[in-house]
Amino acid sequence: MARSSKSSDPSVAPKSFEAALEELESTVERMEAGELSLEQSLAAHKRGLVLVQYCQNALSQARQQVQVLEGDVLKAFGTTPSSDDEEDEDAEDDEGDDDHGAIYGGRG
Repeated sequence: MARSSKSSDPSVAPKSFEAALEELESTVERMEAGELSLEQSLAAHKRGLVLVQYCQNALSQARQQVQVLEGDVLKAFGTTPSSDDEEDEDAEDDEGDDDHGAIYGGRG
């Protein structure tokens, strides 16, 4: 009737994020199909909570790694260009005025 779960101990961590997600999806499908007894449903729910927490932690760690990587890039590019950007915008504004003066014979 009911398939055995991939892990008999609900506290066992999955091998990877993808494995946890796959197991979670499988567990939800089994629970929604009504294949499990009350006791099995409770055990599946408990395992699901472990899997969700594992996935959330993995995503949080990945997000932190991305922020660190982006932070290094932003530090390398962000310190000098921010002050130069303002100067570039002012220069573009001045250049734009000069272009209008040249095009319209000095009237700007």
